[in-house]
Amino acid sequence: MQAIYVAFLFGIALSSGCTPGPESLVFQPEPGDVRYFNVNESVIIQARGGFPGTERYYHLSSMVKAEAIPGDKDSSEVRSNSLSSTFAKDGRVLFTKQEPPAFSEPLAAMNDLLHSGIVEHIDGSGQVLDATFNNTQALAALDGKALESALIRRSLSVIAAYQPRVPDQPSQVGMSWRAEPLVSGGLSLPALRYEVSHQTADTVTLKFRMDDRDEGLSDELSPQNGHELKAIKFDGFVELERESGWPRRAHVVAHRELDDSGGKVILSQNYTLEQSGIRPGSNRDMVHLNASSALYHDRTRVSDPWFRFEYVPPFGQKTVEESFDLMKRTLLWFGSEAKQGPVGLDFQQQVSKFSSVLFHYPASVRLLDAQGSPVTDVAVVNPTFWRRSWYLNDEETKPSTIPFISEEFSTEQLNSIASVEIDLPVTVPDELYTVTLAPTDKLVEIENSGLAVSVDEWSSGRVLLRVSRAEGFSPDAIPPISAMPVTQSGEPLPIFYTRKSHSLFEPIRKPLAEQFADRELMWKQSEFAAAVVQHVESLPIAERYGDLIYDLKAPEGEAIKAVEVNLYSTRNETRTFSAPNAQPTLKGGEVTGERFLTYSDFWDYDFAVADLNAASAGSAQAKELAIEMHIIQPGTEGELVRIDPNTVEVSEKLYRELDAWRAEHQLPGLPIMAYTADGLALKPLSRGVFGAADPTGKPDNRRLRFWGEVAEVHYPVLVGKQ
Repeated sequence: MQAIYVAFLFGIALSSGCTPGPESLVFQPEPGDVRYFNVNESVIIQARGGFPGTERYYHLSSMVKAEAIPGDKDSSEVRSNSLSSTFAKDGRVLFTKQEPPAFSEPLAAMNDLLHSGIVEHIDGSGQVLDATFNNTQALAALDGKALESALIRRSLSVIAAYQPRVPDQPSQVGMSWRAEPLVSGGLSLPALRYEVSHQTADTVTLKFRMDDRDEGLSDELSPQNGHELKAIKFDGFVELERESGWPRRAHVVAHRELDDSGGKVILSQNYTLEQSGIRPGSNRDMVHLNASSALYHDRTRVSDPWFRFEYVPPFGQKTVEESFDLMKRTLLWFGSEAKQGPVGLDFQQQVSKFSSVLFHYPASVRLLDAQGSPVTDVAVVNPTFWRRSWYLNDEETKPSTIPFISEEFSTEQLNSIASVEIDLPVTVPDELYTVTLAPTDKLVEIENSGLAVSVDEWSSGRVLLRVSRAEGFSPDAIPPISAMPVTQSGEPLPIFYTRKSHSLFEPIRKPLAEQFADRELMWKQSEFAAAVVQHVESLPIAERYGDLIYDLKAPEGEAIKAVEVNLYSTRNETRTFSAPNAQPTLKGGEVTGERFLTYSDFWDYDFAVADLNAASAGSAQAKELAIEMHIIQPGTEGELVRIDPNTVEVSEKLYRELDAWRAEHQLPGLPIMAYTADGLALKPLSRGVFGAADPTGKPDNRRLRFWGEVAEVHYPVLVGKQ
């Protein structure tokens, strides 16, 4: 079956070489030009009828380094290899960079092929003429593993999955051409129609789809062994650099069928490529999150504690600058190797509580040693930084927290990093505008903001609003906007229902909304969000913008008399952050930065103050315990002595009392908490202290160390059942 499956896979199509004219789009990178790409592909195989099994899915994600090397006059050569790869089958990760495959010759061969790489001979039209793997022994070990071989082949190539075969004529929007179906090296492409959809001074975007005249007929491998292969769908886009022909990003969706007298196999593929150094097209995590709230109406009550944070300006529990300040205080570099605890750049999001700031792809990264000198002249930005892996269903694949491609550095260089500086573009709220709409309003243009609010529908029980601007809104970057039904006196309805959406989401939602009641739609949330993500990623960047939709409903018996809209204009800026290396702190050295306790540190324990802010922690309630806390500032003598800004020593008497509280109430560590001058609870660095990474053992001594400067200490003087 695998030999047949591979005939489904999109691949290399061959045609004669060409000599482009001066204005033609040409694949001709300069020798020595090096680019980095994040390449991902998933393959889902569904067997029905007479075939055994129901579904198999594969996923391969690779960080690929591609270098142009000297070729002949009319073509280029590209040498590429994977710097790191993750391969999963049926949701189980089989190997990663950190965990190479064990006890499996085929998996070891896959890993070896990915890292040893391939050399491709590519003509000026963007077509692969031939390809040579650098590890023939590993290639031989994959003999018979056609699907895995095809995945590797496309993962290592920056062009084989969609080869445009651009004609020798000046590029202009609307220009189109047909490419015949061809097969080579176990990979195939159906007949495709390419079209120039967008172009700028620097880029050209091509959209492609199966050519209507092809009618989805099989390629030259069919019929084989009595099976007929048929392409059902094959479309996508690629954005190319005008000057060199390098791809900036690409996306392909393909479906093929294998029919047999006893059953059918459907093979679905999803392929993406994104070059490092350019702003990613979409943050799929945020698209998925925003789509999840766009399917059905969510009940809102004015009495809900979170109401004012979401609906009343300035939104959120902290101001923008307060959030940035806490981010700077907790942003640390934890190294590049996977281990227990944080890895890469990490700040405490639960503490910062960003609510209205949008983060974008880093502009640049600098690595500095202890003397403040660069560890390297150039640090290439990692295109997957702070973003979910392409394959949303693969729960084992986490967002990357390493902002540069660490595989290009030696162990010595990585160990010499004393701090990481990052220039991070962000979108922040600017001017606040409040608009109250009446049933007679159709369009309100907000002066000097570039924003407009229009009414698509208004009835007594429902209002549908649309917020627009000239450049549109990206579905992963929705600015802070609230809309709520109000009475004629301007008070919000005590209960109302809200659905926040994007114009790209609505066509996908429509058939679901027609089929299911609103209360039933929540069960389709995951399915809907996944479909939205796939749809958005299939669109060229210029087509990923649209309007914001706000769908409001009143409870039965209530009428919407007016709607209040609070919205901010936004501004883009770049902020520079410096993250010191936290490794010396974890190893007992000087304390760097700050780390605070959050409620997630106490999920499984009864003893936890009700508020981690010192201002309200004098007395507290836990799950089952009432606690009276004693507050003391460390001094030079007494029960609590300051040793240094981060370390206090408890007296022998106090230590025995705290240890007794720990034993009596089966507490995880000594019940003592340290706070900063602005009242935030510090995370302990000493083991055996409540909230520490290892709270279960006893402290090494009576000197207790905390991750930040200690201003005061709280400990219980009464612990009892409520």
